[in-house]
Amino acid sequence: MLIRGAFDKSRILDLIQNFTLYADDDGQLSKKLAAYHQFYAVNSAVESSRQVVPNPDEDRIGLVWHTQGSGKSLSMVFYAKKIRRESSMKNPTLVFLTDRNDLDDQLYKEFRNHGLDAEWADSDNRIQLRDRLDREAGGIIFATIQKFQTTDDEVQYPEVNDRENVIVIADEAHRTQYKSLATNVRDGLPNASYLGFTATPIEKEDRSTTNTFGGYISQYTIKESEKDGSTVPIYYESRLAKLQVNDPEIEDRFNELMESKSDELKNEMKKKWTQLRRVIENSEERTEMIADDIVDHYSNREIEGKAMVVAISRQAAMNLAEKIRENPNAPETRVVMSGAEDYIDNPISNEELKRRFKDPDDPFEIAVVCDKWLTGFDAPHLHTLYVDKPMKNHNLLQAIGRVNRVYKDKPGGLIVDYIGISERLKEALDKYTSEVRNDAMLDIEEAVKVMREKHQEVADFFAAIEYGAWPELNRTERQRLLYKAQNEVLITEEREEKFRESMKGLKKAHSLVSPHSAASDIRADVAFFEAVLGAINSINNSGNPDEVEDVDSAMKELVAEGVGIEDLIEVTGFDKWEKEKPVLSDEFLGNVEEVEFENLQVKMLRQLLENEITTRKQTNLAKYESFEEELQGTIQDYNEGFISTQEVIDELRGYAERIQETDNRQDELDLSDEEYAFYSAISSNAGAEIDEEILKTIAHELKQNLKNSTEVDWTNREKIRAEIKTEVKAVLRSNGLSLYKHENLVDPIVAQAEAFYGGAAA
Repeated sequence: MLIRGAFDKSRILDLIQNFTLYADDDGQLSKKLAAYHQFYAVNSAVESSRQVVPNPDEDRIGLVWHTQGSGKSLSMVFYAKKIRRESSMKNPTLVFLTDRNDLDDQLYKEFRNHGLDAEWADSDNRIQLRDRLDREAGGIIFATIQKFQTTDDEVQYPEVNDRENVIVIADEAHRTQYKSLATNVRDGLPNASYLGFTATPIEKEDRSTTNTFGGYISQYTIKESEKDGSTVPIYYESRLAKLQVNDPEIEDRFNELMESKSDELKNEMKKKWTQLRRVIENSEERTEMIADDIVDHYSNREIEGKAMVVAISRQAAMNLAEKIRENPNAPETRVVMSGAEDYIDNPISNEELKRRFKDPDDPFEIAVVCDKWLTGFDAPHLHTLYVDKPMKNHNLLQAIGRVNRVYKDKPGGLIVDYIGISERLKEALDKYTSEVRNDAMLDIEEAVKVMREKHQEVADFFAAIEYGAWPELNRTERQRLLYKAQNEVLITEEREEKFRESMKGLKKAHSLVSPHSAASDIRADVAFFEAVLGAINSINNSGNPDEVEDVDSAMKELVAEGVGIEDLIEVTGFDKWEKEKPVLSDEFLGNVEEVEFENLQVKMLRQLLENEITTRKQTNLAKYESFEEELQGTIQDYNEGFISTQEVIDELRGYAERIQETDNRQDELDLSDEEYAFYSAISSNAGAEIDEEILKTIAHELKQNLKNSTEVDWTNREKIRAEIKTEVKAVLRSNGLSLYKHENLVDPIVAQAEAFYGGAAA
């Protein structure tokens, strides 16, 4: 598939030329290659542009809907990069429109960071923007659509540029600003063509957006993104903090009170006193309750990362941040808002706050916002969004999308609702297709259900043992219990692998649900399961590479009845398997002998032998390659059921004894490691016909004569190999060995010499 797909001649050239970017990411040069959905979307947009731009009867290139977190901004960069190379476009002018300065700034910097020479009309007034747009060819211009407004003495927006190869690209093309100001853009750029990008789908009843940009030319849905691993699912948890009066009651009572008053007074009083914002800002008890709940909830979110709190206003954000900071368990918390100087003396700049929050290792962990960072802000380690602000439609959908980015073992994002956004979310989603409604956000109870299923899946591995009371057991009893549990997992390699996969699923589900009460209910079980896995990984020394990468931060915190996972692993007696690589010694063999469970003995013996053979093979190929082949054959027979557990244990012990005998033999011959390796390479291939003293002499001379090979430039391996072969033949001849009879000794000796002296260049 890869050869016929990505490596198709025309496609690989397209990928290299148009879909490969380089950027300076925090001082590090990075290389980025388009994902498949970006590749196909941009090529569809380019093909549509070819058909539309010279067509006087059609100016709609189309809409690209790629769900939040799937790289929409980079798709725009790829499009700009490729469309400018199209000869039929005749050096087009690209006008990128957003409806907010911060989004305009972000998108502009994205282009500049990836090497595209873009212009930002941030400081332009309405007239200066027109001057910038009035050009003969070329250019990438970024502007907010609000600058396309008439001056006080204009009735209609004037024509600015009538060229046909002007392409207007709108970010978040569904927003109302585009609809209200679209006429001005068209008046100013009468022959331009229009392409829309959006991270949220277009509403079923929205005709104006499709009238402006055309229909979808590419869709990358929430479900597809989650399936590909481009984003993680979003879950919802209600922790509704109810006020003394709710929103509808406020409205009803206000209407009764103001029934006979003038409209002017009614509007003034409503604005001042009856907004939900005022009630929230002045409810200190409620603010303190939410602040303490956020700290408690966040502290128990057994996931590595950060959180964001959405407040209803700047004052509410200040109040909430102050109460959070008063909690002794709170991490560093900062308010992020425009006009911060009105509330804070010498405020930290938004750029500095953004830099710190985006750094996963920075202690700034909770950001309290009201509008900023709710769109166009990416921090993959952001895992929880606490919402205390009414939002609706696209604003709500974009806000919750902040937590859907992929980061390490993050199983999903969580929306915690303090104000009752569920109905508004339902209203927003009702405007879309059933597929979008079902995929946008999942109730936390769905995650609880999955967690319970995964818990049962893992628990089934231990159906034959009683582990529920493990926290009350003494050290010896725990040790035996964990031996027994490992034995249940290690019946076959396939079963061990299934256990690892099941644990991966349980860990993710458990960390996502925490600190829900359902997660607390099984915390002790999860700690026990994790200890079993940890002990098995200790035997494996480094464990599965995927396991190392996927270690849940949640598991570091798992403690039940004061006993942590690290303690449990130490209880097994095998913590030293983690701290040092096991070697074939009486001590480690003694550890194995003490284990009464056969499957665990097999695992330990096998790992011990594999470690030993891997290490020794580097210095004695002939001896330990044959050992390795025998060991693999024995394990295969065991896995296929041809020999019993006791038989495989006996054979593995036999291998261990033979390896120890090898050490004794080397001591008897009084040979160094290198000499004994050459000795083994010859004796293994020559039988018993060569005198032992001659073998020792040859081994000694080979070591002396080939010593200089360690200083040879091994970049030309064939040349060096030929020179070593010549030297080996000379040593054999000088000791009376005919090459006619002993040609078969040359290659094993050369291979051993290369293993000793050429490894660094390999």
